[in-house]
Amino acid sequence: MIHLDARLDSFKAVLKPKSRAKPAFPLDPARYPSLTPTDLANAGFFHDPGPDEDTYDTCKCFICGLKLGGWDETDNPFEEHHKRGSCAWAEFVCGPVAQRAGKTR
Repeated sequence: MIHLDARLDSFKAVLKPKSRAKPAFPLDPARYPSLTPTDLANAGFFHDPGPDEDTYDTCKCFICGLKLGGWDETDNPFEEHHKRGSCAWAEFVCGPVAQRAGKTR
């Protein structure tokens, strides 16, 4: 998951084989404008859904393993990763974006 393309691909549905099936990322970009697969992947996250419907939006950082889900419409993945993460990606990639938005730790 170190490569952006791999993280982006994780948001797509996997239909076959059944043992690896998973849903596509479930959030509607019109309703969650900051939670697109592109923004989430750029913030260091890949899609890591659980087996239950309420965990279908769970994402995980490829470095620190931070798992976030249950996203709110106003959440920003860069700000959330910077606020909760403990890795270089959260600090050096997400931190500057969060600072530009006026949200720092």
